[in-house]
Amino acid sequence: MRATKLPAMDSMPTADNSASVTLQNVSLSFGERLVFQDLDCIFHAGEISVLAGPSGCGKSSLLRLLGGLLQPQSGGIQVSGQEVVGVKKQSLRQIRKQVGMMFQNGALLSSMSIFENLALPLREQREMDEEGIRKKVSNQLVSVGLGDAEELLPGQLSGGMVKRAALARALISDPEILLCDEPFSGLDPVSVRRIEELLVGLNQDRGMTILLTSHHVPSTRRMADHVVFLIDGGAVIGTPEELMEHPDERVSSFWEELRSYVPSATARGGASPSSAAQSGVVAQGGAE
Repeated sequence: MRATKLPAMDSMPTADNSASVTLQNVSLSFGERLVFQDLDCIFHAGEISVLAGPSGCGKSSLLRLLGGLLQPQSGGIQVSGQEVVGVKKQSLRQIRKQVGMMFQNGALLSSMSIFENLALPLREQREMDEEGIRKKVSNQLVSVGLGDAEELLPGQLSGGMVKRAALARALISDPEILLCDEPFSGLDPVSVRRIEELLVGLNQDRGMTILLTSHHVPSTRRMADHVVFLIDGGAVIGTPEELMEHPDERVSSFWEELRSYVPSATARGGASPSSAAQSGVVAQGGAE
């Protein structure tokens, strides 16, 4: 299956500012298992992009490629206009300062308090004194509703609190781009909406570019500017409603929940997600 674009576009647009992400002819495999083949994607600044698809399609792998945690077998990846593939460690560290990563399981250090987990990257950067670090960490925790959790250990937090602590740590270095791996997994509906509202607020208030993986269909409907559905080493793009009508049943069945979904005021202030044409995003590639 060759990846499809919804709606069709003749050529891949050029990124228009520094806070965009571009993949060009990216191929990735683990042994004999193909993950991506000649994948092309552009994610423009200031948008919320949801990466969807069946388990094992490469959603988390794509985030790790963008963060420089994986290297593809071929192709190029530019983050904020800087090449990620094949660069020296020092250059990669500079690029990573512009990217925050919220890991699926939180990836918090279990032996350190929540405050110390957030302070650690700031101390490693050696750009702030302890007073500045304390103020910044405290303010960041307050912003996600964890102002009273500074001295708690990760094991003392609920699942929703762990997600918010992981989000706070991803934001502590003031990144331009935020990558979130399954931020809603394992959460109750109230916690889902809370995380969702935090992410949408970051996008609306700071203009932050957000890429997230998710299986949560209603949340995707409420918050996504566009969806990149990964399948067969390539991608199909569009709104959830467009993908629900896709001729490939593997794509359309993923969005079956939307057929009985009654939209309410969205987390984005009541506006419906924009179409792929409005967002100017192109994704293609994949095997025949």
